[in-house]
Amino acid sequence: MRVHRISLPLSNAFLICDRKNILVDTGCQSDFAQLSRQLIERGVKPESLAAVVLTHVHFDHCGCAAELRRRGVPVIASEQARSFLKSGKQESGTLQALAPKFLRSTLGNILPQAFPAVEIDVPVSGILELSEFGIEGKVERTAGHTESSLSVVLADGSACVGDLLMGGVLGLPPAWMPAQHPATLNKPLCLREVSRLRRSGVERFHVGHGDLIEASYLDRWLDLQKVL
Repeated sequence: MRVHRISLPLSNAFLICDRKNILVDTGCQSDFAQLSRQLIERGVKPESLAAVVLTHVHFDHCGCAAELRRRGVPVIASEQARSFLKSGKQESGTLQALAPKFLRSTLGNILPQAFPAVEIDVPVSGILELSEFGIEGKVERTAGHTESSLSVVLADGSACVGDLLMGGVLGLPPAWMPAQHPATLNKPLCLREVSRLRRSGVERFHVGHGDLIEASYLDRWLDLQKVL
């Protein structure tokens, strides 16, 4: 099994290669050409993906999902995310919502909240084993960043966690150091979920913004947090 990071302008997507290949998150709608190119460079045509997993419904993570589904790739997402994805509107907890009122319209032009609407083919309400998609691992609910956030937990001791955790400040150096995304809906819950994943044996955290976060850095960071 291998996990390849696909660096896109505003976020990371991850190509997981096992018996089959799946994609975790898709970047923005405008990223499709770059996303396709990086997949093909790794020997995977977009339409050959066994599935795409959306960790949460923010435009910089699910923007290309509709195009992939149009090409025959099934979409896996939380059952709670269905209405948001179907309407093409983001979940709560966005950077725009956190900005002062006088900056919101400007930020909205830079970071549009809409994305192409998409249906869920495989809804997740608890735990979904990925064996039928050729991956030794599972998708599980890890709410906190948004209410419907999911993570992909793999048998090799790694996990793709979306924005449950991030590296650095919005992915800026030191991007391998753990931090919480500023637009997180429930930060204490996020901390508890990260701690739970770590206790379950996850050693490497692939995050939506920033670099790979290793257990040694995460453990020191968690020790400084007040995880209830």
